[in-house]
Amino acid sequence: MLAAADRAVAVHYAAAEAERLPLATATIDVAFLSMMWHHLRDAEAAVAELTRAVRVGGAVFVRTPTLDLLGRFPFVEFFPESRALDARRMPSRTGLRALFMAAGFSEAAQRTVEQRMSDGPEDYRERVRARSFSSLQQIPDDAFARGLARFEAWSAALPTGVPMHEPVDVFVFRR
Repeated sequence: MLAAADRAVAVHYAAAEAERLPLATATIDVAFLSMMWHHLRDAEAAVAELTRAVRVGGAVFVRTPTLDLLGRFPFVEFFPESRALDARRMPSRTGLRALFMAAGFSEAAQRTVEQRMSDGPEDYRERVRARSFSSLQQIPDDAFARGLARFEAWSAALPTGVPMHEPVDVFVFRR
């Protein structure tokens, strides 16, 4: 992400872990965490860092898949190993709320958004074949091959040119 960053924009970029932010205390107004929550090593430490770095009155936006939505991702039913991995690492809505509330945040909003993933099943198949979903990158090749065969058979029967969507939860927590 840093390599693709637009350096012409007046924004400071830093490589860091969410559990150890290179920011002074109470120096940011908004933190935007997008599609990364399930990669955290220590969610409690990340929330503690956000509590430290976000000014009182500031906000944390979290855009993430949750356990509550796991069954609505079209590819997961064909890759049980991927589903099991995501079930271990994805937060539940209740759990995510509890982490932020325990740290003194209040929930300002929560919505489930249907994000467009592809222009049709053919494009979605390409994303799955390329293992563009992190859970597919982490399962054994033989498990991926078995799931891919089942997924391709299912998705080939879908009408072409119909956009494919996946749900994602968006939370806003106020400090």
